[in-house]
Amino acid sequence: MLSMCIERVVVENYRALASVHLTLKPHLNIIVGNNESGKSTLLEAINLALKCQINRKPAGTELHTYLFNVDCVKDFLAKLRNGVRAEPPTILIELYLQDCPDFALFKGTNNSRSEDKPGISLRIELDHEAFGAEYREYISDKERLNSIPVEYYKINWQDFAGNPLNARKTPVNSALIDPSSISNTYAANRYVLEIARDFLTKKQKVELALSYRHLRDTFLGDPSVESINAELEKQTGTVTEKVLSIALDMTARAGWETGVLPHLDDIPLTLVGKGEQNAVKIKLAIAAAEEGCILFLIEEPENHLSHSNLNRLIAHINESAKNKQLIITTHSSFVLNKLGVENILMFNGTKAITLGQLPPSTEAYFKKLPGHDTLRMILAEKTILVEGPSDELIVQKAFLQKHGGLPDLLYQRDC
Repeated sequence: MLSMCIERVVVENYRALASVHLTLKPHLNIIVGNNESGKSTLLEAINLALKCQINRKPAGTELHTYLFNVDCVKDFLAKLRNGVRAEPPTILIELYLQDCPDFALFKGTNNSRSEDKPGISLRIELDHEAFGAEYREYISDKERLNSIPVEYYKINWQDFAGNPLNARKTPVNSALIDPSSISNTYAANRYVLEIARDFLTKKQKVELALSYRHLRDTFLGDPSVESINAELEKQTGTVTEKVLSIALDMTARAGWETGVLPHLDDIPLTLVGKGEQNAVKIKLAIAAAEEGCILFLIEEPENHLSHSNLNRLIAHINESAKNKQLIITTHSSFVLNKLGVENILMFNGTKAITLGQLPPSTEAYFKKLPGHDTLRMILAEKTILVEGPSDELIVQKAFLQKHGGLPDLLYQRDC
């Protein structure tokens, strides 16, 4: 049976998203839109509300002014400088969940819509109780008013019943998969190893850590290393009064994750093609999070992949994510057609609209035409349909005379 997860998303004042009210489908949601429309930010906001994390770190340590919507901040500062009373900006992210027994403990009316629904609410707001006096002093000095004093802010993370949430008490087990953001070698290794670590049992993690420590101890016993350290010891009193030597890092931060490099067919992961890297990251993340995970957030799975490899990846995502909810962003008509245009949500940074109820024959038509540039046609402001080459020439000439340029041509002659 298909498991519905998030029914509605509300985002206020988070980065590019000034005010978003979005209704999601039970299983598959394909978010499309122009560049800078906030598709990636939407996934980030949902993940923030689910895990209270930013960039895989606790959100409380990652607060900064640029998390707040730019226009909201400008309006706030302008009012204060003009002597107008203004409430400090607040970021709000709400996830309205399916009303079912699994989410019964998270049900209540503590949400912006006052609906009696299960859900999650995350607010980044001024801590009036702890820093009210400091905040009033700060805004009284108009010379200092150039940003939001996030140092005086707190995160209020709770369910709609008003109960505080923490990492162990969240109603939805989810996974955010964004291989496109892993650009440097160190980050790529850490990303894959963090996912791979999820496969290991507690006993396996301990055994791996002990084996890695033994390897470091063996390094010190190597004759060459002993010889080098003996020479360094002779410098005592010249360089320092203490004995100088070289050794591997034995601190807690130098665990096996920092020294192990993932390989594919004995080749370091970072030296294989980017397309293969991204496919591995996506499949590994899905596999690692699959048990108990009911929501996948996937950012642009098409990056660096050919049509044939992308086709296999999409088939894998479809097969692995049965009975789960998926929210996928894409710029690829291939991905859109393969997953089904009936699942599209056209997003403009504020709301998303669907194509309505498409008949099965229409859905099947696009799935058989993975090369059809559906996305360009959907996102176009206006579309002109012509019957043949002669009509096409006339339309192009008329368009050139009217607008001083040619339209963006899209050819599909077998419709």
